[in-house]
Amino acid sequence: MAKKGSNRRIEIQELKQLQIGVLNAVHSFCKTHHIRYSLACGTMLGAVRHKGYIPWDDDIDIYLLRDDYDKLIKLFPVVYLDHYELFSLERNKYWSRPYAKAFDNRTVLYENSSDSISIGVNIDIYPIDDVPDNLHTWNRYNSIRRILQKLFLVKIIRLEKRRSFWKNSMMLFVKFFLSFIDKRHFACLLSRYAQLNNGKGYHNVFECVQGMLQKNRFSKYLFEELCEYSFENKQFLGFKNYDEYLKNGYGDYWNLPPIEKRVTHHFFDAYWINDSN
Repeated sequence: MAKKGSNRRIEIQELKQLQIGVLNAVHSFCKTHHIRYSLACGTMLGAVRHKGYIPWDDDIDIYLLRDDYDKLIKLFPVVYLDHYELFSLERNKYWSRPYAKAFDNRTVLYENSSDSISIGVNIDIYPIDDVPDNLHTWNRYNSIRRILQKLFLVKIIRLEKRRSFWKNSMMLFVKFFLSFIDKRHFACLLSRYAQLNNGKGYHNVFECVQGMLQKNRFSKYLFEELCEYSFENKQFLGFKNYDEYLKNGYGDYWNLPPIEKRVTHHFFDAYWINDSN
């Protein structure tokens, strides 16, 4: 693995093109193996509103129902199309996230997290699980899930000078009490909790392994109708009924947020491993 700064830095526009390459590889594989997926979160919003990235965004997310997610995890080769790989709890014993990432293995990316391993420029692949139809039962389940998720985030995020002394102190305090459980075991706990309601005939689903910004469950039937959307001049799959999904997550999604909120929430550096690139 390349040391940070030892090879050419990947700037933002080049990074986005690499992410598109990863997404295109996953799309190709899913199409060949009849695996359903949808663009998700800001990527789905970007496809609808901008036909590409939201101008201040810099990542790509996709959703798969748990059965399709498991199929992708099982079938995706160790290396696909020469330089694409996929890591998940099931595929890599050092992986410590409750969801998968596909990445370009010609690159290395350093994020603001204490992951056990470094991977390349990547996209997030989220499994979508069933959740209770009854509102009270859902709220109770989701309250516990959000607590676990917040603790996990504290577990993996590094302390940083850009945060206030108070926030870093609180994080350090919580990290101390979480030190008895390693990140991978915590991720496995989150994954098991996310799957508690599968197979019970529920009609609602949610991004249980990661959902923090998106608070509301949505209809499982959205996965039954997918269509192609233009994203950075390439075609990818997304919910045909994007309006229901985006209103659920963003409200009036056609209106841009205030200028002060048009900022990235991700902090990372990426480099080519091989200087010849």
